[in-house]
Amino acid sequence: MIIPIRCFSCNNVIADKWNKYKQQVKKIRGSSEERFYMDGSQIPQTPELTIMNSLGLKRPCCRKQFLTHVDLMDKI
Repeated sequence: MIIPIRCFSCNNVIADKWNKYKQQVKKIRGSSEERFYMDGSQIPQTPELTIMNSLGLKRPCCRKQFLTHVDLMDKI
C-alpha cells in the first residue's frame, strides 16, 4: 500500500511527510528492532514520537496513519 495522501479523519495532508519520516526513523534506529510494549503508566520519548513532533504531526489520527502503515511497495 501507499501512504494515504490525506488523513482519513481530519483531512490533513500527510503523504508529503512520509518519506522524511521513514528516512529519519531508519537513521535513528538503524537495523535494530527494539520493541516497546505500552503498559499505560507512562509515555516514553521514542524516536517515532520525536520525529512526528518535528514534522508537525500533532493529532492522534495522523500519528496513527504513520505508526500503523505497512509499506508493501517493496514486496510487490
